[in-house]
Amino acid sequence: MSHPSGGLGSQGTPGDDAGATSDWPPRIRITAYVVAVSVLVGIAMAGLWMWLAPRPLFVARDGSAFYQSLSQSGVGVDMTFAVLGVGCGIVVGLWIAFTAKRGGFEIAIAAVVGGLIGSVIAWRLAQALVGGLQDDGKVLVPDIANGEVFVGPLQLTALGVLGVWSLTATIIVTTALVWRASWAGSRARDLSYQHAVALSESSPGG
Repeated sequence: MSHPSGGLGSQGTPGDDAGATSDWPPRIRITAYVVAVSVLVGIAMAGLWMWLAPRPLFVARDGSAFYQSLSQSGVGVDMTFAVLGVGCGIVVGLWIAFTAKRGGFEIAIAAVVGGLIGSVIAWRLAQALVGGLQDDGKVLVPDIANGEVFVGPLQLTALGVLGVWSLTATIIVTTALVWRASWAGSRARDLSYQHAVALSESSPGG
């Protein structure tokens, strides 16, 4: 049975004259599409994180960096990343749910993989652009006197927030799959009932 072009379950992508990906196994093709979109969204998330996240303030003491106060800890940075992860998960999850024409668990797996890749890209790209971290992940202390305050880098203190995007997208995709299966089953029962009624009405004794 043929599928309309333009969806994750179709045989190729819009504008792909060569149809190079049409020969890929469906699961790999779906995952490739989701990862590609997640990479682009992850780059956008990196820019938003750099713009929206509150930069923590540090105090320089004997070549080491200490938070100026508990309220200036990295909680705000982590929370901003988590909120952006929820937003990206919603965007990608809805895109998958509305674009995927067919498929099952492989779509949910693609959402998990794409979310993790997008989150890591957003995290690492933003950190690289902002700078301020040593190779071992510690805060790079500028050449200032003891007791002086400086603006710290973007640093995740709770790495668990990297999974927020995947979790959100998976919930949306799984919900869509369950609803689609339920709707298809209900539709099949209705058609079966209508067919049975039509047969009974057309029978000689009906």
